[in-house]
Amino acid sequence: MITPFTANGNIDEPAVEKLIHFIISNNCYPFILGTTGESLSIPAEFKIVFTNKVIKTVNGKKTVFVGISGMCLKESVEMGKRFADMGADLLVAHLPGYYPLPAHYMLTYFDQLADQLPVPLMIYNIKTTTHMTIPVEVVEKLSHHDNIAGLKDSDRDEIRLDTMLNLFRDRRDFSFFLGWAGKSMYGLINGADGIVPSTANAFPDLYYKLYMAVQEGDLSQAEELQNITNELSDIYQKDKLLSQALPGLKTILEHIDICNAFTLPPCYPLSGTEKGQIISRLNTFKAKKII
Repeated sequence: MITPFTANGNIDEPAVEKLIHFIISNNCYPFILGTTGESLSIPAEFKIVFTNKVIKTVNGKKTVFVGISGMCLKESVEMGKRFADMGADLLVAHLPGYYPLPAHYMLTYFDQLADQLPVPLMIYNIKTTTHMTIPVEVVEKLSHHDNIAGLKDSDRDEIRLDTMLNLFRDRRDFSFFLGWAGKSMYGLINGADGIVPSTANAFPDLYYKLYMAVQEGDLSQAEELQNITNELSDIYQKDKLLSQALPGLKTILEHIDICNAFTLPPCYPLSGTEKGQIISRLNTFKAKKII
């Protein structure tokens, strides 16, 4: 989930409430303070305000996943305990991304983190931001930790994806969530427990329908929805760095009256021309009654 901000960088609490209702009314679940949520750019005190608002707005209707990724293990643990006290159901963390880490350091890091958290941890593998991939054998070892509930994997590696699906499709004690939106249908057909697409901020209904189409065996419908959601994602992601895509996604959310398009440094607002191009492409879908 994106994090809505005001013009001066504070949490836009009315927009948070609006977005949460939009997401959960379309049968989706909020994962906050992740990559799309600009988590490492947000001051700790604002994370507390944001998380508190989200959990109170959800009010027990859906599982709430809260990110605690950071560069300092102690701070991640302390934040995780604070969020758990607020009512977070699961905590999510990727590797600290400054120092290159050997595999046994990654294993030790997540073991130490999970040991100290009061609610289950979900591991988050995202090479785009951490510049490292958690090896499959490390994930497999961590999957047996009593306080590690699953993995969100965003690596765009087909061989790795197949390996993960084969490894975890029959594990009821460890969930595999796919963060590669373009492979949502493929992942779900082959055993993924869930999908985590950033474009679902704007189009949660389409991803829920895609998920249900797979569950019901309507693969023709699922393929159609996969193609539509891929094209919608391209509106703001194609040929863009992640730091450019995030304000693009918020431009779409601004256009559909969910929140303003404000971001925190080092993400910066798009130009008027860039915003116009996104809205023009979005209107093409509207004209065809696709959205």
